[in-house]
Amino acid sequence: QNHSLSINGGNGRTNYNIALGYLHQDGMMKINSDNYTRYNANISLNSELNKYISVRTGVMFTRSDYDKPFNYGSDLYDHMYYLYRWQPMMPYGTFEGKEFRNALTELKSAPTTTKEREYMRLTGGATIKPIKDLSIDIDVAYSSIETRYKKYGTPSLTSGYEIFSARPTVEALRNSYGNYVSSSYDYIYQETGRTENITANIVATYAKRWGDHDFKAMAGSNLEKSEYKYYWAQRKNLLDPGKAELNLATGDQTTSSEHTWWSVAGFFGRINYAYKDRYMLEVNGRYDGSSRFAKGHKWGVFPSFSAAWRISEEGFMKNLGFVDNLKLRASWGQTGNERIDAFMYLPQYNTSNVVMNGSLVSAVYQKKMANPDVTWETVEQTNIGLDFGFLNNTIYGELDWYSKDTKDILLALGIPHFIGLDAPEQNAGVVRNSGVEAMVGFRKTFGEFTFNTSFNLAYNKNEWIDRGGDDKNISGYNIQTIGSPL
Repeated sequence: QNHSLSINGGNGRTNYNIALGYLHQDGMMKINSDNYTRYNANISLNSELNKYISVRTGVMFTRSDYDKPFNYGSDLYDHMYYLYRWQPMMPYGTFEGKEFRNALTELKSAPTTTKEREYMRLTGGATIKPIKDLSIDIDVAYSSIETRYKKYGTPSLTSGYEIFSARPTVEALRNSYGNYVSSSYDYIYQETGRTENITANIVATYAKRWGDHDFKAMAGSNLEKSEYKYYWAQRKNLLDPGKAELNLATGDQTTSSEHTWWSVAGFFGRINYAYKDRYMLEVNGRYDGSSRFAKGHKWGVFPSFSAAWRISEEGFMKNLGFVDNLKLRASWGQTGNERIDAFMYLPQYNTSNVVMNGSLVSAVYQKKMANPDVTWETVEQTNIGLDFGFLNNTIYGELDWYSKDTKDILLALGIPHFIGLDAPEQNAGVVRNSGVEAMVGFRKTFGEFTFNTSFNLAYNKNEWIDRGGDDKNISGYNIQTIGSPL
């Protein structure tokens, strides 16, 4: 089943949209089949309060439920797998009203495993135009994803005639009837995970044209924070297979959890200038900070520049009627990468069980050294290119040369073995990607028919430039040296 409802309207200054949806799908099996259900809603509202201010808001919500029979094995080898694998002559019926051991027997008695997922997103924003040619956009968003998973096994409820061994007589077959599922499946398992994200952006843009001069400036900031919480718990020996709860089991119990968070802040600006659409210049700058680094290394500055000259607009090119477009461009810039594991600047510890004074006790030990100096990876790229178009752009194409250096790549450089700890990652590596790319195309219209084709050619070289002194690293069958590809 798939149903949807959409409602929208407005009066020109205020507009709204409401979209609702429902989806339900059943699985292939006639017995204890799996099923999937999804509910979703999306509501948005935009309003122009006056000529200076307009606002917008939105709500999105999705919930999905997936129910399937418990699998006495791994997810890879489910009931459908064994129905295909086991021979067709295997008995799937009953003998004296009792089941045989097979996938259908397990399917009939299997309890339900549930997977639930909820996604919610709330947005709000405004555009402010305090003066002519200036606009300020403010947007805030909150989103959350929560997943819940629960499964439990009831091996005591699954019985059948054991036919995996030969039974010479009917009496031997009768005597083989019983429970055949391992008691290790007598447990309940639950897990819950939740991710929350908050983002805020503010961007101010000013654009102005004076005669042959085009000017545009943009400045803003973006903030983002994310937090993830997760736990799981398991306990064995259910008191009642019909009441599967953690507190209604009496066996061994195990649990664990995870909690991570990170945040980033960025401030950026850009200036564009063009004269007669012939000479173009762009200057960018970013000042970014990340919680993934220690104090003193959280912030990085990343500038970039680009320029272009539209040669075909020059007066001395006007007499060349076959040239429609000829533009030379060049750029240089840096960007930062902070997507690394959180808290690498702190010591990492593990837990284990050790015997002390004849007793088993829990212990905590340091596994990996910390690197308080870990910081941003920087990607620095230079590009020079030429765009062209001839004969009413019938023949067109692009030529590009580029060189991209990824600097301060994290490497686990060797440390003396007597330290007894894993080596920390250090910003020590440099990898270069350089090459050329060319594209030539042909485009021609014949009446109502347009023919367009292009030819592309590319050459790229990838190599290590610096490995922080570890100039020959051997890992399994791979050897990485200066000059070798990544």
